[in-house]
Amino acid sequence: MTCAFANPSASDLVDTVEEWPGVTTFQATLSGGSVTASRPKHSLRDDGGLPEVVSLRISRSHGFENLGESEWASRLTERVRTK
Repeated sequence: MTCAFANPSASDLVDTVEEWPGVTTFQATLSGGSVTASRPKHSLRDDGGLPEVVSLRISRSHGFENLGESEWASRLTERVRTK
């Protein structure tokens, strides 16, 4: 999971994961929130079967349920920063 979050910065596309301009679930993963993304207009057909907007509720990874929110966020952020 941390590889997916860190990939844009590890590949020198941006300095930090927060700077990635595309859809990302990093902040929602830290807080247990959700992410909403719109279907890109330039790459998909107008009459395609995909919805215009999709929302996903992000939950904590299995095995980390016992951590408090701040400890979970701290551990995940540390792992992403060291990738």
